Amino acid sequence: MQHVNYGVLNHRELLVQKLQSLESRYDSGLRLLRSPFSSPGYHTTIKQAEFIHSTRDSLSYALGLLDSEQAAYEQRAFDIIAAVVSLQDRDRSSVTFGLWSWFYEEPLAEMAPPDWNWADFCGSRLIQALSRHGARFPLELREAASQAVEYACEAIMKRDVGPHYTNIAILGALVTRLAGEQLGLEHFAQYGLERLAKLYDYTRERGAFQEYNSPVYTAIAVVELSKLRAETTDSRVGELCDALLGMTWKTVAEHYHPATGQWSGPHSRSYRSLLDEQAQAFLQVATEGQVMFFPWDQLPYEEEWYRSGISCPPAYLELFTLPGQRELKQLYEGGAGTGSGKWAAAYLTPSYSLGSFTDSDFWNQRRPLLAYVDNGGAPAYLRLRCLHEGYDYCSARFHSQQQQGQVLFGIDFVTDGGDTHPNLDRIDGTIRASDFRLRLEIGGHLDGIRVETAREAAGSPAYGVGNEYGAADESKGNMLSVSREYRECNNGGRESKYSVNDGYGHCGEESKVKENGVNDGYSPCGDNDNGSKYSVNDAHGRCGEESKVKENGVNEGCSPCDDSDKGSKYSVNDAHGRCFEESKVKENGVNEGYSPCGDNDNGSKYSVNDAHGRCGEESKVIEIGEVVFRLRTWFAAFDELAASSATTGSDQPLTWEIHRSADTFEIDLILYSGPERTLDFRQLSRAAVICTLAAEGSAAEESAPLLKFSDSGLVSVSLPGRETEAFELSLRPRVAE
Repeated sequence: MQHVNYGVLNHRELLVQKLQSLESRYDSGLRLLRSPFSSPGYHTTIKQAEFIHSTRDSLSYALGLLDSEQAAYEQRAFDIIAAVVSLQDRDRSSVTFGLWSWFYEEPLAEMAPPDWNWADFCGSRLIQALSRHGARFPLELREAASQAVEYACEAIMKRDVGPHYTNIAILGALVTRLAGEQLGLEHFAQYGLERLAKLYDYTRERGAFQEYNSPVYTAIAVVELSKLRAETTDSRVGELCDALLGMTWKTVAEHYHPATGQWSGPHSRSYRSLLDEQAQAFLQVATEGQVMFFPWDQLPYEEEWYRSGISCPPAYLELFTLPGQRELKQLYEGGAGTGSGKWAAAYLTPSYSLGSFTDSDFWNQRRPLLAYVDNGGAPAYLRLRCLHEGYDYCSARFHSQQQQGQVLFGIDFVTDGGDTHPNLDRIDGTIRASDFRLRLEIGGHLDGIRVETAREAAGSPAYGVGNEYGAADESKGNMLSVSREYRECNNGGRESKYSVNDGYGHCGEESKVKENGVNDGYSPCGDNDNGSKYSVNDAHGRCGEESKVKENGVNEGCSPCDDSDKGSKYSVNDAHGRCFEESKVKENGVNEGYSPCGDNDNGSKYSVNDAHGRCGEESKVIEIGEVVFRLRTWFAAFDELAASSATTGSDQPLTWEIHRSADTFEIDLILYSGPERTLDFRQLSRAAVICTLAAEGSAAEESAPLLKFSDSGLVSVSLPGRETEAFELSLRPRVAE
């Protein structure tokens, strides 16, 4: 990276240069700034538009025009402020009193719903304009703008956002405190101080904001705290700002990864997986050129940085340039000793960084599992997502435990979360879907990246799997490659036919069958060895071990069965007479731990992926630059209560698939793909996935997790040698806690 003397940076020149670049976007007819349309998919009902006129951006532009102190810009700034003030809801009987809409093209009444944050965002720009340039305002405009700020303060105080909503807690404190100081309204000033003090006390307990490590909103927090410190006349406010800025810059500096020039994860809120130009320029300005992304005369400067005083404390500057290894663990929500605390973890090495949250949803602004890798001098990223019709699905829940370069993670589902947003579009347990999948997305600089299965790497078939008894085959027979339809199968040389007895590809005893091939009744079947009779143990036509049986012929107890090949003993794993790998067992014969099972093709080992002794799919190997990641799956299920081909409407196996688009590699676990239908999460008997993502050489890379399945449908997930569980999943989707 290029290093230059910060003294060459002239904020005034950069501001004027920025204003000149916006000249063509000024709409003199509407007296507003025109901007390209973009939307996160909520609040606004506008779906397609080339341009819009943003109230917030127009006020930022007006403040920049005034800050330039160029006479030619003054009237334009006043025209813009007057236009935006006129768009505020000033009806005290209205629920949106004191608010602005996002866009001129969409009044508040048409938004779904309105964004209450706009009282904070627009109010902050108005009060700064009055604080810095109020004496220059025409009297009538100054009174109108002051009234608009008061109305915004009333909306802010009525909403009274808590300290958990970091950037809005700061913005609201800035608007009310400066309004109180500048307009002589003590009740606003006092509220602003109390709100800032509450944020400080809340943050000091943990050492970090709850809106944790966000390249977007942590930067906003820095800018707004710096502005408040620069504008306030109160020493206590200044002290609180300094203390909060110190904690914030510590988080930023610790997460900066010099080799990739990226802001390491996990991110509580982010709009892009790689830093955009605005974030890069922010870091360059704030570090006084310790990191350089642009020549100073080409820096994409933002109007709001002018006179803000944004600057990283000298104590943290070194972290932006020195490559090294560090491990971070930070409590950011809840209490450390209550069991409800949420933690963030990150592991940074000279070549990659890997970060994760212990608990998170999959909102499109979240990055609960995120890695950056130096790929030949340019950054590549890995990001885990859950997608409903290609958009991030909020009612999937991420749980994890990270040990340096390995993340053990699980995913389950809730029935009352959001679809595209955590709160704005809650589901009732069902969604309409034609596509529903998990995705490990690889983006950024893709040259030279290889993504393949373990067997592909060894020159063997790509999708060999383990069957129910732990023996390898290359058919759709294991937990991760469950056949989604019923189909006929031969009896291996005998003339009779067997109908498939369930969705796992196991063949049933020849018997009376239903339309879907499942045995409709019970009929005896011969032993062939000694002539003894066994009762059919269930409606799938499977024959039970000779043992104590119930009236319906289902095996009531577990008795040992011989392994005629090796002579070893296996415990019957359930009431259906199936035998599983010799291993640690519970009283009912269900596997409580894991034992390896052979691959038979290439000698590689698979860990048992569930309590039935079935073996997991080979791992996916991801090679980026000098770093190799391995994605292993230990358990995966997405089954409806009724054993039916309606579960997915497709015969595609539940396996990770590798795709390549123009911009990304996509490793997808397809949970449903087919005709649009209702997915009722309340009717899923099992919907959970457990995996590890590990960099080669990680401390716990080869450690298989221990899974304990409870009768209540919970899965306790832990690592060998650990006394406490890593996390707990619910096999059946449930109401969020």
